[in-house]
Amino acid sequence: KYSSFRREGQMVSTFLQSERPHCHCTLGFRNSSFALEFADSLIQTLYLCPAIQGLSFSNEPPETSTGRGASSHEFEGSELVANLVRSLPSSISHLTFDDVLSNNAALTLV
Repeated sequence: KYSSFRREGQMVSTFLQSERPHCHCTLGFRNSSFALEFADSLIQTLYLCPAIQGLSFSNEPPETSTGRGASSHEFEGSELVANLVRSLPSSISHLTFDDVLSNNAALTLV
């Protein structure tokens, strides 16, 4: 569970500035949940690191077609992730949501 991205953001920023000044990369979050200041601290990192050009959020598919039951699209913090779209820097050219948004979060994107 990500409550913040400050520590990770500092590590990524340091790495990109010192080791890979001309690279472009994508941050991927798999089977993760989000809370508190995650969105704000991730946005701050994205503005500081224009080399990050993509974001990917994904969850593994259910083992069977009925594996998750009625709450299959109720992922913790998915509204925070959906709200990121409004604040993304222009350096983000690729964005993927793969089975991570609740129905309400998906509606905020429309």
